[in-house]
Amino acid sequence: MEAGVAVPVTVTNGVWCGVVVWVDLDNNMAFEDNERLFSQYTGGDPNYTYLFEITIPIGTAPGNYRMRIISPWGSDGVTSTNGSGPCGEYQYGNFDDFTATVTAPIGIEENNATSVVVGPNPTAGQFNIRTSGQIQRITVSSVDGRIIWNERNLNTNSASIDLGALPSGLYTVRCESGNTSNVVRVVKE
Repeated sequence: MEAGVAVPVTVTNGVWCGVVVWVDLDNNMAFEDNERLFSQYTGGDPNYTYLFEITIPIGTAPGNYRMRIISPWGSDGVTSTNGSGPCGEYQYGNFDDFTATVTAPIGIEENNATSVVVGPNPTAGQFNIRTSGQIQRITVSSVDGRIIWNERNLNTNSASIDLGALPSGLYTVRCESGNTSNVVRVVKE
């Protein structure tokens, strides 16, 4: 996870259960109110799948943090008399603890001579890259580091790339010019 970047989460749970997500952002072994990143109760019979996003707050230092996901019965885990809070006594339901790893942001190298603009972003597939300088190479990588697209000897200040055949997700676009490398992220919907 990267601070400030929304991460999709899917939780499927049992009959009439909600979901609440806590992350111990200060690693003090206690969950405070500001460390609750999501809560909802929709219920469902026989089960319900919650699809949502959580965002680690900007400024969170890289490292490992305890993340607790609670599936409280008949509750959003916050407002119900049937148990609430990160360590509440719930009738039925369950919780699991995970490790949320926050990584350092993928930054853009400071370079006053070259700026990179990517759009549209998010994209359904095709997006354009424009720069104020000449790009010699463009590389597009998936979040696991696999190179998806690689073009060398461009010597241009604009290019068009199509990710239409690829799954939805976050991709890293690296534009290289001489000894300078600029990195931007593209979201494929």
